[in-house]
Amino acid sequence: MTKVIHKQVLELTTTISVDEESFRPLRVMIQEESVCLWYETVNSPVNPRDCTIFVVGTGNPVPSKATYVDSVIDGPFVWHIYYKF
Repeated sequence: MTKVIHKQVLELTTTISVDEESFRPLRVMIQEESVCLWYETVNSPVNPRDCTIFVVGTGNPVPSKATYVDSVIDGPFVWHIYYKF
């Protein structure tokens, strides 16, 4: 199996199908006015599962049992990225 880096443009809630064992979030940045997540996984998922990615504004509740990835500054806003399977 080969590792691959993917880019995902994020909405407030985004669902992707990935292999939970190999999913590794790498970086969150603003690209062309969109919040984007780069993550690594294998190119042939053994056990793909739905992974929900959340974009949470400062002062808002964090989803229960979600794992923190990164934060990004977007003008006057700071977005905090979390995920859970």
